[in-house]
Amino acid sequence: FHHDSADRLLADGYDFLIDAIDGAGPKVELIARCHQRGQPLISAMGAAGRLGAEHIQIADISRTDVCPLCRVVRKRLGRRGIRAGIPVVYSREPVAQKPAPPETITDDLREERLERGRRRSIQPSAVFLPAVFGLLAAQYVVNRLLADADKQRPQSCRPES
Repeated sequence: FHHDSADRLLADGYDFLIDAIDGAGPKVELIARCHQRGQPLISAMGAAGRLGAEHIQIADISRTDVCPLCRVVRKRLGRRGIRAGIPVVYSREPVAQKPAPPETITDDLREERLERGRRRSIQPSAVFLPAVFGLLAAQYVVNRLLADADKQRPQSCRPES
């Protein structure tokens, strides 16, 4: 996703989008464009440097804390006038380890990665945490779509409680 491809990629009018972009720039661009279009979206934030799945939760971006990526995204969205209304999956667990600075990354590792823009630090994440983020995002989407479908169903067709 890039601002040059945004209109083409968002043209189909999806029922719901799950953002799992790692880079803050493209992430903010996607969130802002979806917000402007009224396109439902949930955004997965940073899993790097964490180990505890029990700390992962869903909240509005305005109510997040601890997560460095949430802080960056909130700040950049705020500059665009978006301060709330964006659901995110994020971790309240403090980052356990700071990432290795870019200058310590070996050439072997650098060649394995797609290099784009400035040199970045490698931020490892426990193999299972991105899956937890994705599953919570999927659960949120399914629940929202079911709730929306129920609202559209005539009262006489709704199951009795």
